[in-house]
Amino acid sequence: MAKGKQRLMRDTFWTDNYVEKLIPDEKLVFIYLLTNPLNNIAGIYEIRRKRIAFDTGFDVDVVDNILDRFKKDGKVLLYDEWIVIVNHIKNQALNPSILKGCRRILLELPEDMRVQITGWVQAGLLNLTLLNLTLLNLTSFFSQDESEEKEIVESSKYNFEEIDMKFAELLEDKVKANFKSQASKKTNLESWAETFRKIRKLDEHTPEEIYFTICWVQGGEVGDQILPEHDFWSANVQSPSKLREQWYKLWAQIEQGKKKQVKNTITNLDLNAIGL
Repeated sequence: MAKGKQRLMRDTFWTDNYVEKLIPDEKLVFIYLLTNPLNNIAGIYEIRRKRIAFDTGFDVDVVDNILDRFKKDGKVLLYDEWIVIVNHIKNQALNPSILKGCRRILLELPEDMRVQITGWVQAGLLNLTLLNLTLLNLTSFFSQDESEEKEIVESSKYNFEEIDMKFAELLEDKVKANFKSQASKKTNLESWAETFRKIRKLDEHTPEEIYFTICWVQGGEVGDQILPEHDFWSANVQSPSKLREQWYKLWAQIEQGKKKQVKNTITNLDLNAIGL
């Protein structure tokens, strides 16, 4: 058996009836889903198709087709950028430590993802449906300590870090300063911070790139430069979701004719000095 980060991949993988029927490309993607660094003992994690394609060397379209087959065959469940490997938990060594880790991962899922991909409804206890988690010891383990369960769910709707919240507050301050119509509007900063987490973790953009982009759009101090707010984009990118959606269009303009200069500016940014 191969073991990494307390995850098990059984050596019977290659003799599994389903795996034997897969073509080489599909086998590689299946192994990648099981062994990539974003996977965990519960087999439920966020990952972009673009990253799977980059790591495996396949085109995104090829990855999409393979994942669609796995989904149709009941091997994975897909929702937005989340993936669930069906029966992954049942192939782990279900000792108390592993069970506790699985339980926490499952309870920490964003509520919309939990409902859509697992069919769970939070009503006292979690109702296990689609994941085939019917093992007696696992089901009974999940029924323990409702107070802890409620606390985990309520406190872990978002998984952002401190830097993400700082970006949310920075963008909010700039938008409200630039547009009086936005000054009195209430911002869901936790939701904004969660989107910035996705920009960092899923889209793999550095904090320096994020800070530079916010300032390029809404204006701000970047190193020894004072960037004015952009006439067009400042009005059209007033939230992290819009920033994420338009990222590549923004950067096509940012780097136009001065890619090296922008790269040097970002490389020399000291976010600690800025207070981020």
